[in-house]
Amino acid sequence: MTADQLTLLAVIGIAACWGALALAWLLGAAWARILGLPILVAATAFAIWARIALGAIWSAAPTVLEEHKLRTSGPYSVTRHPIYTGLLAMLAGTALLAGGGRWIVAFPVFSCWWRSSCISRNGSCWPNFPTIIRATARGSLACTYFVTA
Repeated sequence: MTADQLTLLAVIGIAACWGALALAWLLGAAWARILGLPILVAATAFAIWARIALGAIWSAAPTVLEEHKLRTSGPYSVTRHPIYTGLLAMLAGTALLAGGGRWIVAFPVFSCWWRSSCISRNGSCWPNFPTIIRATARGSLACTYFVTA
């Protein structure tokens, strides 16, 4: 092989490899955006289902109401806080759909950091809240909070 042929081979190899990487990167970004819509729709439906499952016992502040019952079925059998889970998944779906796929790695990292900072403060992210007792159903991940007097 001559020097010119080796140079041509190197140029073709470099262009093919970097071109393949760029194409894979662009296709991955397109698929991430396409996946954003079903994630957003499913997360919205999950959050609405969780809100409907609470019925009339929902309130903005933690309170104990007459006939207050621990929810352990429906979305509450899947996760402890299905409304928050739905909202976080809606944020992830929105980020993907809006083209923010490159930031999706930061999302779970931030979530884990935030959760661990809550645990390090005796389980409460809001230090001014009254004492809270976690009540869980046996054999279930479902959880709710009741405020004590």
